[in-house]
Amino acid sequence: MSKVYIVRHGESVWNLEHRLQGGRDPALSKAGYSQAARVAAVLEGLGVAAVYSSPLRRAAETARLIAGVLRVPLLLHADLREISMGAWEGVPFHDLVARDGEAYRAWIAAPADRCPPGGEPMAAFAGRVMAVLEEVREKHSREDTVLVTHGVVARVLVARTLGLDLNHIYRMRVSNCSLSCLTFDGDFPRVGLLNQVGHLGTQIGEDPHTLV
Repeated sequence: MSKVYIVRHGESVWNLEHRLQGGRDPALSKAGYSQAARVAAVLEGLGVAAVYSSPLRRAAETARLIAGVLRVPLLLHADLREISMGAWEGVPFHDLVARDGEAYRAWIAAPADRCPPGGEPMAAFAGRVMAVLEEVREKHSREDTVLVTHGVVARVLVARTLGLDLNHIYRMRVSNCSLSCLTFDGDFPRVGLLNQVGHLGTQIGEDPHTLV
């Protein structure tokens, strides 16, 4: 049996500005570092063998803090980076809704069937993300690991593990520095945790930065 813990990166400066991030590379905010320390404390003592991370700064900075606390290797994997959102990246959410709201809402409703202008198709994105999960599982078949990544990556990992339609991934909330867990035991994968945020002291319903 093995467990894969999924951590979304801490709050970034673009989360604060309500900008869509995608493949762009903003840094963590001050609060993001604090969130990373809190999730690291939760993971400490669980016997994790390694931390894998997206190379984008908001994830890599989160992962570096976690790996340091856990005293385990940190491995950056390019295919854990967030989905590319093309022309929408860096645009403040209220501007995007005003300018291209119909297309954005259509994409959120059915992201497997639609694509942001110049963005990454969901099928290709999901393929690279799931290939990383298989690689990690093969290398750590009897060990627990941590993947530090992004909101859409986390949603796809959970949805594909459960055999869910990728058009429904935005029905899942994935908060900054939330903790989810996939458990693999033979041919029966389970989701043991999804968007656990108790370690952050977040109030119920208080979740301002869930934009992709």
